[in-house]
Amino acid sequence: MKESIMWNKLKDNYKSTEVFLQRVEMTHFPDIYFRTKENEGWIELKQIPKLTESITIPFRPGQLSWLMRYLSMGGNANMLVSINDIDVFLFKDERIRMTYLRSNIFHLSAYYGPIKNLPFNTLFY
Repeated sequence: MKESIMWNKLKDNYKSTEVFLQRVEMTHFPDIYFRTKENEGWIELKQIPKLTESITIPFRPGQLSWLMRYLSMGGNANMLVSINDIDVFLFKDERIRMTYLRSNIFHLSAYYGPIKNLPFNTLFY
């Protein structure tokens, strides 16, 4: 699913909760800023066409380095990766990377399943 569809689903799923979501359209920054009473952080949205033996995340220049620098300073960063029109993987912090192997992608993800069931509390520490 496209990033814009992922954003709309997240926004619709969590609009009645105590989660503030803001889409950010700036080069090198993650796609979504979120804030709750307890925490804040960033979510990078990505799309891959299908699961293969080696999965490469299509980062634009500067995106991964921004995330790594932000994480090195104690920031809360997440990456939501869509692989079809329904399912997403959620990767947190040091588990965000450019390449995954099919054999370990499920183990490294904090969540795998429909975006509508994504438990937002998995984004918090």
